[in-house]
Amino acid sequence: MNNCAIYADLISKKFDNQYIIKDLNFSLKKSENALLTGRNGIGKTTLLRLLAGVLRPNDGNIEILGNPVQDNKTRSSIAYMSPGDAFYKHLSGYENLIFFNKFLNFGNKNELDHSLKKVDLWEARNVAVKNYSTGMKKRLSISISMLQEAEIYLLDEPFKGLDDYGKKILNKYLKELKEDNKTILLVSNLFEEIDYFESIYEFVSASKLERKK
Repeated sequence: MNNCAIYADLISKKFDNQYIIKDLNFSLKKSENALLTGRNGIGKTTLLRLLAGVLRPNDGNIEILGNPVQDNKTRSSIAYMSPGDAFYKHLSGYENLIFFNKFLNFGNKNELDHSLKKVDLWEARNVAVKNYSTGMKKRLSISISMLQEAEIYLLDEPFKGLDDYGKKILNKYLKELKEDNKTILLVSNLFEEIDYFESIYEFVSASKLERKK
């Protein structure tokens, strides 16, 4: 357990009396870089939200770095990127970044500026997010993730909506996380873009994750 980053013991989650996840066991080692695949609707997003502490399981136990996932200190060690976006559309990209930074206390102004430059949104920093393309919104999400000093990164469909240029930016960022020995669990079915992951898990049923690599 000392080398365990994520430990989920017999967790279950149901909505409207229907189990999406049922008595599922799952664990990741520290510094493990893992890909999670599976058909649409099987429960991948629900699992990530449980591991991030966004949702609570109906049954079972989840520990992050040996501590309960709901502890505030524990949750600060997790960087979670959802499949959608939660931006204020009437605000600019930079204003959204400032808002999230105030809420989560990521970094200083220089770090905010640098994160936007790394995802090539600096020139569009004063444009309202409602005028951003899907790929630009995704890159803004990546810039927010870049500001976090987390140990575990839970990324849900980060490649979705990105063009080839955006994919290159994301791949470079993932490689930097890997070099920094961060733990990564990434949901995606875009195998060709992420073949450097050391382990691959497939969500085959509500109760089973099958290791493919």
